[in-house]
Amino acid sequence: VPKYAHAGDAGLDLYSSINCELRPFERKKDLKSTLLTMPQKWLML
Repeated sequence: VPKYAHAGDAGLDLYSSINCELRPFERKKDLKSTLLTMPQKWLML
């Protein structure tokens, strides 16, 4: 479940179901599907 790490954060932290380390610009496919629904006018980075 996405959550704020600190009070006043502008964005929520999203966690993977697997434990892995990513280098800058590296991608890794999670073995489980992810479904995320966001309200209109929200942005995911």
